[in-house]
Amino acid sequence: MKLFLPFVLIAFAGGFIGCTSEEPDEPEDPTNGSITIKSDGTTSTGAVFTAVDETTFLIDYVKYKVVNSHIEVVGCDKTELGANVKIYESVDYKGSKYVTRSINKNAFLNTEINTVDIPNTVQYIGDYAFRNCRNLTSVTHPGELKEIVEGLVFFTSVTLPDELKEIGESAFEGCVLFTSVTLPAGLKVIGESAFKGCVHLNYVRSKAKKSPIIMVYAFPYPYEYEIKGPTLYVPRDCRSSYEEWGWMNFFSEIWEVGE
Repeated sequence: MKLFLPFVLIAFAGGFIGCTSEEPDEPEDPTNGSITIKSDGTTSTGAVFTAVDETTFLIDYVKYKVVNSHIEVVGCDKTELGANVKIYESVDYKGSKYVTRSINKNAFLNTEINTVDIPNTVQYIGDYAFRNCRNLTSVTHPGELKEIVEGLVFFTSVTLPDELKEIGESAFEGCVLFTSVTLPAGLKVIGESAFKGCVHLNYVRSKAKKSPIIMVYAFPYPYEYEIKGPTLYVPRDCRSSYEEWGWMNFFSEIWEVGE
C-alpha cells in the first residue's frame, strides 16, 4: 500500500571559491530541504551525488527515482548509508525541479539508521519501508517536535508529515525503540502490522477527527506481549469514532484533548 506525504532533508552547503569576475553561485539554503545537482555532478549543499541511470540517483546514499513529474525514495546503499538520514524535499536535476512524494516499499528495510527526517511533501510511506530498523529512535518532519495540548506535553519520537494519507503494511514493524507516535490529521489508512513489535510505545497522539481505517496488528496487541497498552490521545468529541474502529484492542485507554 502507498502513502504520499511532504517532508524535508537538510544538508550544509559547501564553500565556493571563484577565480573569474562572475559572482559565485548563491549557496542553497540548507533549511529548506532543496538541492541542486550541477552539471559536473557536484551539489549545491555539498552532499554526495552518484548517478545510477537516466532517472535514478543517490544523494548521500539515499536512492531517488524520477517518476513522471515527481521523485520517489526507492532504496539506499546500506553499506555507505549514515546513521542519521535526511530526505530532500525537492531536487533540481537536469534543469527540472522534482518534489519528493513517497518513500517506497523496502526503502530502508533492515538498515542501522538512528534518525530520519522526512519532508512535508511526502504523502505515502510504503510497505516495509522502515521494517526492522531496530536502532531507529526518531522520525521527524520540519514541523514542531513538541506540542502542548491542555497542559499535556508530547515529546514525540515519531512525528509523521502533515500531508501523509497512508502508512503501508509493516512500515515501522520491529522499530522497538519507539516510545511515542504523532499521527497527522489527514491520515486515512494504517496498514496491517504498521507498528507491530513497537512494544515500548507509551502513547500515541492522533490528530484525525475521524478514525483512520486501522488494519490488524497495526499496533502491538498487549495480551500477546504481556504489556500494558499505550494511551491514545484523540481530538475532543472524537473518541467514539476510534472505539468503533477497534482502537481499544491496542490501547489501554483513550483520552480526548482539545486542539
